[in-house]
Amino acid sequence: MTLNSNELKSQARQALEAQQKAPGRLPLIHAGVSVGASILLLVLELALLPVMDQASGLSGMGLRSILSTVPALLDFIIGALTPFWSISLVFVALAYARRQQAQPGHLLEGFRRLGPVLRLMLLEVIILLGVSVGVGWVSTFISGFLPVNPEFEAFITANYDAFLQDPEAVLSAMPTGLLAEAALPTLVLTLVLLFAACIPILYRLRLADYAIMDEPNTRARQALAFSLKAMKGNCISFFKLDLSFWWYYALQLVLSAVLYLDILLPALGVALPFSSHMANLLCYTLYGAGLLALSWFVTPQVITTYATAYETIKDKQ
Repeated sequence: MTLNSNELKSQARQALEAQQKAPGRLPLIHAGVSVGASILLLVLELALLPVMDQASGLSGMGLRSILSTVPALLDFIIGALTPFWSISLVFVALAYARRQQAQPGHLLEGFRRLGPVLRLMLLEVIILLGVSVGVGWVSTFISGFLPVNPEFEAFITANYDAFLQDPEAVLSAMPTGLLAEAALPTLVLTLVLLFAACIPILYRLRLADYAIMDEPNTRARQALAFSLKAMKGNCISFFKLDLSFWWYYALQLVLSAVLYLDILLPALGVALPFSSHMANLLCYTLYGAGLLALSWFVTPQVITTYATAYETIKDKQ
């Protein structure tokens, strides 16, 4: 079966036109909540800095510990809730593709299906972890046949007895550049093998999120099995569909660069006229503004096209 990208996009546009309210409304709310939560957390951290500075000495250790724990705890909570919030947008996309009227309440669907979604994520992590371990073994085996850096070999030979007794101590004493140069071939090999092994598997898992959000009683193993079966023979078509949205992913990449300007600019020798915390907040605000614009103008078309592709494949099963 071959998916036609242009036809899928045309169907998605027609489906979005059937919405009584602006289709960008829900993606905007979805992105706005995520951005707002992160900005509030950054503002909280910035506001607590003066209080933590004033809590000096031994008497202030307890207060500083509590104040530093609060943002970390909130960050953990936001991170734990994000996957369920994110997958809710899949439910919205399915409603768009089926020309159903999407409602703000649909953005909570991921939490309503918390159990199946969590189990699906765990299954996916187990699969990818297993592949990563296998790749590590293969990479280690192949690395044994790669040529060894002469300087690295000479260093180990000169410290052979000490290396047998305490390898970590010898490697710690080795010049950093030499160790990095010696490890580079193995690292490159591992990354290439990991990329070659994981990309096909990730494509085979692409429909699992849609399947788990499709029917309320769908179990994680059923969603996983459906995706593995349905994507057989469709991975190349999905890859071409991804390529047709290259500009969308390029915009996301640009926004990611904006998000890390507070790190990139100092690394390039550009001094910032304010603190690192303030720079982080400003960069995230700029990133958030760009993300909100993208969510309103572009995201509805993209997510509805992918949901339409899921519907097309599902109908053929």
